[in-house]
Amino acid sequence: KTMYFVVDGYVKIFYEVKGIERPVAIVGPSEIIGEKAILDDAPYIRSFSATTKTDATLLEVNSKNYKLLQVKFPDITLVMLGQVLARLTKANELISIRQLTDPLLRFYRYVQYYQKYHRAKVPAHFVVPLSVDEVQGTANVPKTLAKESLEDLVAHQICKKDGEGYFLKDEVALQKYIEKRLG
Repeated sequence: KTMYFVVDGYVKIFYEVKGIERPVAIVGPSEIIGEKAILDDAPYIRSFSATTKTDATLLEVNSKNYKLLQVKFPDITLVMLGQVLARLTKANELISIRQLTDPLLRFYRYVQYYQKYHRAKVPAHFVVPLSVDEVQGTANVPKTLAKESLEDLVAHQICKKDGEGYFLKDEVALQKYIEKRLG
């Protein structure tokens, strides 16, 4: 029953499906990981894994330490709830993307979602690549459409591709491209 405060660095939160990593979040300085273990008295089984590509400093907090932190920092629970609310908002956005009936629209909206939550908040050295399998699994886009659409973004120099996956190069060009394609 512990949670972690990220003091320094960035942590990728993900889950695996059939050996394929599906990123859930990038957590950075002043953010928390595993807060459910502290906030909920029910037995807690972690549903995600965490890793980092760079050095990171995390502060481990158990239930006892948390009570001490509450005395010293009375607003800590409000800060945590703010982060939980932000994660709920993010989850709702992903659900709304998955509910779109047009797979191409789901693809474009997911790439925008990826940009907003996985790319924009982290330094360049901690970029999480976008993969065909991730788009297929997370956004429920047919694999061939995901691959063709990502390759089209490469052809238009909006993404670059390397051995790890696809990396967004130009957010402004992406937005203009999507507006043009969707009319």
